Amino acid sequence: MSTLPSTGYEFGPYRLDVTGRSLECHGEVVALPPKAVEVLAELVKRPGELVGKRELMEAVWPETFVEEANLNQMIFLLRKALEASVETEYITTVPRRGYRFSGTVRAVKIPCRIDSLAVLPLTNLSGNSSHEYFADGIT
Repeated sequence: MSTLPSTGYEFGPYRLDVTGRSLECHGEVVALPPKAVEVLAELVKRPGELVGKRELMEAVWPETFVEEANLNQMIFLLRKALEASVETEYITTVPRRGYRFSGTVRAVKIPCRIDSLAVLPLTNLSGNSSHEYFADGIT
């Protein structure tokens, strides 16, 4: 088990782990669907910039047809989660164009834990070549 640094973002009391797809507030995990976290990540990467609705949808749902209502639902969930403990409005809507993240963002390194398992090829110890498929299948 080893750790590698991954990029994260901090704003206000929040910490966004893009790789781990999680949002924390004061060290507590904020329950959000993965797509909502992806939408937030796209906005946080460009604070103060207008991010178009189409651009957000293509980044979060690549090569998939989704309706704008899906994006609206994720924005609703994000606003609900972000406004629960802070009076600042982080996500602003630019009517008919897109959304803007209006908080001060700081990029940080977050340790990313990697758990891995290496599987080596198994050997057919039966001596019967007709069982070779079984060793291959298990591997």
